[in-house]
Amino acid sequence: MGDTSHRLMLQRKIFCSRMRLTILWLPLSLLLAGSASAQLDTLPKSIANSNAMVALGSFGAAGQGADDTAVFQAAFNGAAAKGQTLSVPAGLYNIRPLYFPANSSVVFSAGVIVQALPGIGQYEHLLNIEDVQNVSLTGTPGQTVFRMNKAEYTSGEYRHCLAIQGATNVTVSGIQCNNSGGDGLHISGSVQPYSSAVKILNSGFDNNRRQGMSLISGKDILVSDCTFTNSNGTLPSDGIDIEPNGVTDVLQNIDIESSSVTGNDGDGLAMSIVQMNATSAPISIKVANLQSARNKKSGFFAQDGQEGRYPAVAGTILISNSSSTLDGTYGAVASFWDSNGASLTFQNLTVTNANSSRSTIDNAAIAVKRGGGAIHPMGNVHFLGTSITDTASYLDVYFTVYDWSKIGISQLQLMNFGALSGARAATGLFNGSPAPSVNIN
Repeated sequence: MGDTSHRLMLQRKIFCSRMRLTILWLPLSLLLAGSASAQLDTLPKSIANSNAMVALGSFGAAGQGADDTAVFQAAFNGAAAKGQTLSVPAGLYNIRPLYFPANSSVVFSAGVIVQALPGIGQYEHLLNIEDVQNVSLTGTPGQTVFRMNKAEYTSGEYRHCLAIQGATNVTVSGIQCNNSGGDGLHISGSVQPYSSAVKILNSGFDNNRRQGMSLISGKDILVSDCTFTNSNGTLPSDGIDIEPNGVTDVLQNIDIESSSVTGNDGDGLAMSIVQMNATSAPISIKVANLQSARNKKSGFFAQDGQEGRYPAVAGTILISNSSSTLDGTYGAVASFWDSNGASLTFQNLTVTNANSSRSTIDNAAIAVKRGGGAIHPMGNVHFLGTSITDTASYLDVYFTVYDWSKIGISQLQLMNFGALSGARAATGLFNGSPAPSVNIN
């Protein structure tokens, strides 16, 4: 090799070496100068889209007592556009309704309190995840709080704290949503007729005006390790209310597990499926290890079939290894449940001191019942392995089955009971007559 060729090769090596040094040095210099947003704007696109953390303060001053809505919205939009996770530090923030764009990832530190400003409209929601995909909100359980001004909301029922509508792939973890004028958590459809792939984890919903949670239309929904407490203000005031609005709503692959419903003015868990019918997509709901306590109405309430006027929706509902303690009316009740619709099964339910109001039919702990006017047989309800304890003299009988419509009963089981103690009569009632169990095909 000649000297000229050798020198050219050596120059190329030096040039490449310098380029490598420049590439390594450039991001460090950017991180040491200017604002976080300016830094990210000048980074190579491949780095800017690497889901790096960006602070709320990069988008403006917040948490100083003023209206922080514009800063938060700019931060949500800016971070999502660059594929970044937004970090919100501890502080008290004042906001009006906020909207999460697609591909949002937000981490709220312990000590974050987000307070609704006065004047939220009766159809506005504080936090909105609507017709978007890929949203993740992460807080610290019990220490990341969103709260509204419930005392201000003397009418209406739609000022929800967190509304997920027509959204896909949403995960919410470790937050509190309290004091709303509607639901603490609302899941429904929008342009897309249902929300899908939604996970609500390790979160709490307290003192909301209508419900702790309303589930209207959803597919692949998981609620785990959550609390729904002290709903009060307007009907139905349930801890959790699963209540579709129409025949095109969807309730498929719904899982509620290891959660609690406590101290609500309505039922602990209500499943009112009356607006669906046989033309609706079949439903599938699983509830496991749900603890209901001290609700003014029943621990578990279920109704389908529009009181027998139309064939009920098909599918399955399974409630397993759950409990009702000191609920005001029934531990669990199926009311106007049509045998031609979805199967409703309570497996290994534990009921303690139900009927504290002394107002259930026959002063029973659990019931399958309906009034007049039905046109289809009642049934497809199964209580298997139920244990009932009364230490407060609330019960006359353990269960009652009553069909005032007198149309007929099929696929009904109240059998294989666990421990039974405390009722005045050591049995249940079937249409007014003593019965130790019921098993009708």
